[in-house]
Amino acid sequence: MKTSFAHGNIRERSSTSEPFTFIFVLHFLHFISFTHQVEAVLIAMSFSGKPLVVLGGWVGCQPRSLKRYISLYEKLGMKVLPVIAPPYAAVETTYSPRGEKIIGNGETKSLTLEGIALETISTISKNDSPSVIFHVFSNGGCFVWEQLRKFLDEPSSSSSSSTVNNNIDTDRLKASIKGIVFDSCPAWFGDETSVLARALELSTEEERAEIRRRFGTGVLGDESEELKRRRQQRCGEFFNFVKEDTFDIPQLYLYSADDHLADYRNIRDVIQHRRANGRRIILSKEWPESVHVAHLLKHAEDYTEAVTDFVGLALQQSRL
Repeated sequence: MKTSFAHGNIRERSSTSEPFTFIFVLHFLHFISFTHQVEAVLIAMSFSGKPLVVLGGWVGCQPRSLKRYISLYEKLGMKVLPVIAPPYAAVETTYSPRGEKIIGNGETKSLTLEGIALETISTISKNDSPSVIFHVFSNGGCFVWEQLRKFLDEPSSSSSSSTVNNNIDTDRLKASIKGIVFDSCPAWFGDETSVLARALELSTEEERAEIRRRFGTGVLGDESEELKRRRQQRCGEFFNFVKEDTFDIPQLYLYSADDHLADYRNIRDVIQHRRANGRRIILSKEWPESVHVAHLLKHAEDYTEAVTDFVGLALQQSRL
């Protein structure tokens, strides 16, 4: 049996159902990788005329970690643009509510989520793909999406108050975004005890050493009351963004009931809230068990069918 979507949850469909009639073109890989060693690696290739998926990596994600996801989308004929923010950038935004001074060593040059989002916008715009889908993993990828959305809602890029390069047509770029997949996110991080230390277990020892150098050990477990206040305030802002975002494009949530980093109850709450507020297409797939950002490994067939059907649905909706 294959999976298909009702207007809400995924349901079973017969293998004799009519397939989506989409023609995808040949593919290649374009990578943006951000680390503390290399600020940005950009390969100037053209996505023109071809569907594009932007993969937002999780905290500690390595380029090799995305191979299965790249393969999945390439088999759909899509171009792939992975965007991996360094773990320290995610740590910084975890503790930096809007309007407050960011934490960390001010003498250390940093890539910010803002800069990464602007670079992503610039890369997508230069390559002029008519259809773009985002697939973000955990809060590391979701933070990039949050910041990118903020920029896309700014006044026209011709305005003096716009952050985005004035050569970029943000209205056109926004219109090209057809859907987003939230994989293992949003993950609640506003409890009394921070889950950040556990999340950073997915990063390398070198990356954790970089975080200790920039921020000290407090963010890795021994939080001060001030750090906890900042984190909890930031978590509330972040979840409010995800729940209330007015950008009404199709969404797919992929998560499990035993994920130790992304509590399924919080994700269910986001889904129910968006459906209750009349958002157009909010789809979900919940598994009883699978590890954080590893649902594809545990449920390969299910996961592939869910993503494949969602891509077809999102592109189909864009034509209506």
